[in-house]
Amino acid sequence: MAPTRLHDQGFVGKGGSNATTGEGCFLLRAEESRLLRAWTSPQETGASVLLRGTGGMGKSTMLRTYVADARREGEPVFLVCADPPDATREYGVVEQLLARLEQPTCERPPVTAWGTALGEVRAAFTRLGREGVDDPTATTDAYRALCGLLTRLARARGRRLVIAVDDLHWADVSSLCFLRYLLRRLDRIPAAVVASLGDAEPSVDESRAGFLFPLFLRQLTLRPVSEQEVAQLAELVVGAPVGRVFVRACHSVTGGNPYLLHAVLRSLAGVALTPDAWTAAEITRHLPDEVSRAVRARIRHAGPEALALAQGLAVLSGSPAFAVLAETSGLTEAAAEDASHLLEGLGLTRRLKGARVAFSCPAFEAAVHDGMLPSARNDLHARAAEVLRGRGAGWEVVVPHLLRTPGGTPWLVDALRRAALEAASRGDAEQASRCLRRALVEDLPEEVRVAVLVELGTAELDRSVPEASHTLRRAFDLARTEEQRAAAARVLSVALCALDRHDEAAELLTGVLDSRALGARRDPELELRLCYARWCAEGLSPRVLRGLAQVERAARRDATSPRPLAVLRAMLSPAPPEAAAGPAPRRSEAADGSWARVLCRAAALLTAPATARLPEDDARPADAPVSLRAALGGRSLDAALLAARAVAHLGRGRLADAEADADAALAEFTALEVGVQHGWPAVAVSVKVELGRARGRLEEAERLLVEHRLAGGLGVSALTDRLLLARGRLNLAAGRAREALADFLAVGERECAGSNGPTTRRHAGGPSSWRADAALAHLACDDARAAAALVTVEVEQASRASEAVRHGVALRARGLVFGGACGLASLRQACELLATTPARLEEARAWADLGSAERLLGDHEAAGAALRRATTLAESCGATPLADRCLAELRAAGHRPRARTFAGVAALTPAERRVAELAARGLTNRQLAEYLHVGRRTVELHLSAVYDKLGIPGRSGLPTALVEPSLGAFSAVVTGHSGGQADPAA
Repeated sequence: MAPTRLHDQGFVGKGGSNATTGEGCFLLRAEESRLLRAWTSPQETGASVLLRGTGGMGKSTMLRTYVADARREGEPVFLVCADPPDATREYGVVEQLLARLEQPTCERPPVTAWGTALGEVRAAFTRLGREGVDDPTATTDAYRALCGLLTRLARARGRRLVIAVDDLHWADVSSLCFLRYLLRRLDRIPAAVVASLGDAEPSVDESRAGFLFPLFLRQLTLRPVSEQEVAQLAELVVGAPVGRVFVRACHSVTGGNPYLLHAVLRSLAGVALTPDAWTAAEITRHLPDEVSRAVRARIRHAGPEALALAQGLAVLSGSPAFAVLAETSGLTEAAAEDASHLLEGLGLTRRLKGARVAFSCPAFEAAVHDGMLPSARNDLHARAAEVLRGRGAGWEVVVPHLLRTPGGTPWLVDALRRAALEAASRGDAEQASRCLRRALVEDLPEEVRVAVLVELGTAELDRSVPEASHTLRRAFDLARTEEQRAAAARVLSVALCALDRHDEAAELLTGVLDSRALGARRDPELELRLCYARWCAEGLSPRVLRGLAQVERAARRDATSPRPLAVLRAMLSPAPPEAAAGPAPRRSEAADGSWARVLCRAAALLTAPATARLPEDDARPADAPVSLRAALGGRSLDAALLAARAVAHLGRGRLADAEADADAALAEFTALEVGVQHGWPAVAVSVKVELGRARGRLEEAERLLVEHRLAGGLGVSALTDRLLLARGRLNLAAGRAREALADFLAVGERECAGSNGPTTRRHAGGPSSWRADAALAHLACDDARAAAALVTVEVEQASRASEAVRHGVALRARGLVFGGACGLASLRQACELLATTPARLEEARAWADLGSAERLLGDHEAAGAALRRATTLAESCGATPLADRCLAELRAAGHRPRARTFAGVAALTPAERRVAELAARGLTNRQLAEYLHVGRRTVELHLSAVYDKLGIPGRSGLPTALVEPSLGAFSAVVTGHSGGQADPAA
């Protein structure tokens, strides 16, 4: 088979539409062209330049551009082009040169013997080539005669000749010998020689022709073009500005190869694609067919081993280890070494450190990969998967090949399930889902299909909860055994609860539990999931508590079973669990992530957000092993606990922490495709609404409700009741009292509905303070009687329930409703009660209302103490509008607040701050007085004020308090005088 030239297949531009010609050539090779002209200028004697570069670097284009420029300047130029057939024909290049001298366009010298001399030279070379005469004398005479003709022609023209040889690597050895003769005598012959040469072409015999290359005075190697040059050419070809991402993609895919670059750009311009990031991501799809065919033809010419190695490299992709590549390609390492050497010589591949191989640019890889038959390509992927796993490669490397392995391969399903399990353990739910979906394409036994569907649904819980619910429903419907139904129901119930389909989840779990055979072992995990589903729908109803009690009783017979009531009591206690519930119950090592802890943690946070133990006191959900988290429900339950913790932070007045958790929860639910109209996302939105109210951003909170279509009717769920309460409080703050009252009464109707039945619907965390809120709404509607009736009932119920925060909120509402001396007493009780809880924001509101009431009654001193404390608390929480209101009330009461807080470092005056810093360095009172030029009594007064504002007992706490400010004690704020004693002077 005759050698295949790359430019014949459109690989290297030779002019016409496929060439990087004209303006594009000068644009890409401006510096190289300048050097070539300088090195071959007429002033240079004996000039000779060799252009070198791999295929597509623009050698031929640059040479032809140079020839055209030289002809325009009037220089006699003779361009010859070596072709593959010339590699085996003696003096093929020389015959082309003689033919150029015979052309009518050649300006011959005015001598009558020219034709005769030319004919004699041609006859001499013809005889040498035909007879294969190995006569040095005859050969030298022929060479001398041809050089003489060239010299006569140059002298006749009065200018030097330019001899250009394109693709010198295809020239026959005899012609190369003549060129050697010519190059050695250029100092006596008025001629310049310029040639182009491809690196290590297969036809080049370095042992015979390598002697020629050092004779060139200059060699110019063409390198890949830079990103800046790519941008310039892209704008020229596409005809529009191009972005940086697009330029980088073009440079990376083509490796800076000018021909490949120009071909890709022309292809993109032909289909009118915009040169943006989207096009950049798909750029390998726009490689022209002629380029792909040329690459494959060149590889086929290198031999079957080179083709097998290139196909193996295209399937493995990237830069695989050489041993892996050889085994995947079905070659011995020796044969693979030879094939790799050939491909590297063609400029298609390159060796990397660590015995690795890669294509020179992604365009070559795409050309080889796309040129394979699909069946052959898939067989290679199967072989690659086996080789990689056999050599211990990670599943993340093997998965791309498993997904393309032909169907019916015996080991495929098992490998896909193992890969999915490993991907899930890394938290890569997308890859796990792809593996399991591919496994479902196979012809599986029914029990295996159910197991794979359950595994797929579990993985999809971390991607898309709606998809997971559909997949798991299929698994549940296909299940035939009790174990299969239970396995599917465990995960399906989580997806249904995340979508606010709690009743459906409860019905599903009840059916599975009721279908158990008599005497079967209890399944406490399923029972706890049933309790969770009912709790989301009903709150801590009697039925939920009975279910928890059943699990608790079972724990007495089985030490490994969870004890949910004990856990719930521990979490509702602000003390550590051991102090609240006695010795920790015996349980499995996974207890911290058990369903008992998940359920009780969420219930505790919503039942007593201000006092329950926060999840940060235990291991965070995300810290648990991924496999355990997947069994519990994965990201959906993590997001639910984030929303519950946001409620707890809000209850404690930690607005910044509440916002961070609420935003994180909403982001997770959005990623899982769970709409905010559902239960737990609605809880997170309720926190955002409450934050907007506390910070005075009412319009922002209203836009949030409108954006998520939560301004109208909401679903009936214990979790969405919290959003109704938040929306009602927002409406009340915005002056829409009747709309607020409607929301509060809706919550009340839900909590009171069916109060005599076993499924009493309550607030998700237990009874809410809807009556207190509704009373304030009635008061705003000038219905004092209805307000008094509601708030009286709320105070009684909260008092009986021994819920300090709820009781304090109810007392504050009663103080506002009743007013006067009775109301003032209720407000004082509310402040005293809330001061014993972590609910700082509610305490701030109570103190603010108390201060306002006392100011209106004329007790300005007591009002100042209450308002100072309210200001400090509100400022520490970030409730700026409440702090502004308190400051305004203080000024109305005749006080002159100099700061926005009255406790902590920010509350210190400049003089107090200076005294505190000097005292923290160890100065005594006497030294302080001398240093500051004040009396000792003044120092003592300053220190007493500092101790009260920082909440520390004395001088020893100053270094820490000044670095880590806290609210501390409020004796100075409340009483208005120093409650501490200054340290005695040393």
